[in-house]
Amino acid sequence: MTRFLALLSLLAGCNGVIGGAEDSPRDAGVPADDAWAPPAECGVAGEAIVYFERTCAASGACHQPGGRFPDLTRAGLLALPDLTSDVAPGEPLLVPGDPEASWIYKKMAGLQGEDGGGLMPAGRRGDWDELPDDVVFVAEWIRDGAPASCDALPPADLEVDPNTLDREALFTCADPTAPRSSPARYRRLERVELTHAVGRRQDGKTSSVIENPLSTPVHLPYATYAEGVSIDPATLAVLTLSLPEASQLWTGEALSADLLQTPELRCFYDDTEPSSECIDHFVRTLVRHGTHFRAPTEWEHQHLRALVERALAREAGIEDRRSTIALVFQASLLSTGGMFRAELPEAGDTRMSGEAVGRALARLLSTRPLGAPKTSGFEGLAADPDGDRVAEGWFAAIGDAAAIPEGEAGSIHDPAVRAALVRRYFGGTDPSRGFWENDESALLALGAPVGPGRMGQFWISSELVRFFRQWLDYEEADNILKDTPAATSRYETGYDSITGAYDGLQGGGSREGRLTHQLDDWIARLVVETHADGGRDFWAELMAGRNWHVPASGDAVDCETDADCTAAYASCSRFDDCRNTSGTVRRGSTNIALVFSVEEQVFGTQEGRWVTVPAAERRGVLTHPTWLGAHGGNFEDDASLVHRGKWIREHIFCETVPPLTFVEVEAQLIPSAPDLSARARVHQSTDHAECRTCHSLMNPLGNMFELFNHAGYFREDDHGSAPDGATVLTNLPTAGGEDLNGEYADPFAFAEALARSRLARQGFVRHAFRFFMGRPERLDDACTLAEMEEALGDRGSFVDMLAALAATDTFARRAWETEE
Repeated sequence: MTRFLALLSLLAGCNGVIGGAEDSPRDAGVPADDAWAPPAECGVAGEAIVYFERTCAASGACHQPGGRFPDLTRAGLLALPDLTSDVAPGEPLLVPGDPEASWIYKKMAGLQGEDGGGLMPAGRRGDWDELPDDVVFVAEWIRDGAPASCDALPPADLEVDPNTLDREALFTCADPTAPRSSPARYRRLERVELTHAVGRRQDGKTSSVIENPLSTPVHLPYATYAEGVSIDPATLAVLTLSLPEASQLWTGEALSADLLQTPELRCFYDDTEPSSECIDHFVRTLVRHGTHFRAPTEWEHQHLRALVERALAREAGIEDRRSTIALVFQASLLSTGGMFRAELPEAGDTRMSGEAVGRALARLLSTRPLGAPKTSGFEGLAADPDGDRVAEGWFAAIGDAAAIPEGEAGSIHDPAVRAALVRRYFGGTDPSRGFWENDESALLALGAPVGPGRMGQFWISSELVRFFRQWLDYEEADNILKDTPAATSRYETGYDSITGAYDGLQGGGSREGRLTHQLDDWIARLVVETHADGGRDFWAELMAGRNWHVPASGDAVDCETDADCTAAYASCSRFDDCRNTSGTVRRGSTNIALVFSVEEQVFGTQEGRWVTVPAAERRGVLTHPTWLGAHGGNFEDDASLVHRGKWIREHIFCETVPPLTFVEVEAQLIPSAPDLSARARVHQSTDHAECRTCHSLMNPLGNMFELFNHAGYFREDDHGSAPDGATVLTNLPTAGGEDLNGEYADPFAFAEALARSRLARQGFVRHAFRFFMGRPERLDDACTLAEMEEALGDRGSFVDMLAALAATDTFARRAWETEE
């Protein structure tokens, strides 16, 4: 047993492909734990089974059915003696009794030869004096005959990595009429959801509510994931610090809401001794519109009412009413129903209640809960679909449909009704939209407000914004330090003015939208227009489009002396542009659009900020400076190409790149040198057997984007050589007759290939499913994924794809998962 636990500690990831054509290490992240120890009666067979199962076939490991060859689950181990290596044809993977003849042992012991690929686990140099313990154990197991079965072992409990699933099977719907559902679950309240539930906005102001501790754990891929997310004592302790401010909407100390001004509710605020009916109405309203966002159960109602009565009895007078309301609100919020949203089937069925489906549909679209009050501080959208029903809170039409019984016209149980509600609320146009006015259209960061007209006129609901920010992973683009942002570009010599302009785009004083907001605006326009027009293709335009929203450069005037400056109180700054102390003329504005490859003046009008960027330097979202900067390093010769290639591999092609956790070499670049480009520096640092296994998945994809520096500026000279964006791709997945492998001269050719690629489009659909369902896809989701793909392809509309998801039973039904 001691040996077994030591092995798990030593090798928590069985990294690499043993007999496959490609090496792809994975980290299973497995700690040494007695709970995983096999029964003693299983002997070495049990140790081997659990060892390979937990270290090679667990979630995040590659050797699962449908994943990297070979399968090292229990069933896979039994089949190993009949299989041969794909790397070394004719080499048997496992010869019971003879480790030296077994390819699995050779790959671990460093006996595979120069043409046999890297060691397993990847990252080992193989220059050890003694064989590692795990290699010794595998040799002993093989000498003992490689036993691989034991009836006393408990059932395997392996979480499947969705990236190992058969991609063709995932989009093949064998029977569209077969029952569908998703696992029943309780979903914990999330940070932004709580912020919006209590009437606050993500506007960067100092707020204990905005900084509440309910962010989704960072190890989960999206903020919508719920599996294993709960509340521990530390989180609860920090959350209590947010409660006083969170209750202010209901105590009347913060922004008011029309919903809270009705006579039926005001009696509880104004009457010294509120009536029984008044108390009941307050409790129902607080639970439905303030904490649970559904009707209270009888138990909840009675217990909360009892708390109200006790608190009222302790009041010295009406002046204590605010404290009573705060106490009741906080108690309700901290209850199970306040902290967790139940997505459960009704008794004897997989259907959820209309209320539960309504809450899920609102959550699909927004972080604002169904029925949450619209505060008076929310100026709203000019085209708010529920502008005449402000007192009913958010998503009044969803609430109407949720209240209609199944089978009656307009019920939310009707798939067509759900699809129509998605189309009602997904977004639209509003020329008056400003920066702070509507954080439905942006998750706002710290910085100066941007007034109406400086943002694009297109908006999409908050969860759509968050999906694109998290899928493209550009939420932190405004916060990543860039040393000499324009290094190696044709603007490098204007260091002060260029750096000031880029700093402005990251929130350093510009009244134009930040980098994140520029990309938000372009994506919002694509979503809205491709849905409205029909016949356009959202995916193709996202991958290869060039009509972008960029910051205006028309407010500043170049100068040599103060005499060149005619604006009031303006003088010629050290940045060679006119500025004044009041901030009317903002720093760096003449150069602010250069990172987008836009040199002509961009006029400060809503229409003037839409610019067609030059085809020779930009095409599609992967050449947008926001994406490039988000996946770029701090210096121009950093390993930006690795980060960019990793993202493409994982987020477009749905293949997992191994982490560095168990790499046994120093994962550092060689020192910088004047004659070393970033591409050369990365190549010289990673072109070794112990690095090549992982970097072959990233570097060729990232090489194309070395036409751009770390901040996203187009390079002009790359350390004495012409910038090189050429690459050869050899290991992209193939399916359905599609093969994107080959030579690419630059990222623009690759962007056009992605725009046409069904494989890439399917990867996008899979990630959309993961975000909006809050869980990974499974093989039994194939019909839903196929319908989403079809909807995206029919009219090229992202909204149609989302509506197709909402219309399925996968979205609207839940089933209890049982262990087999």
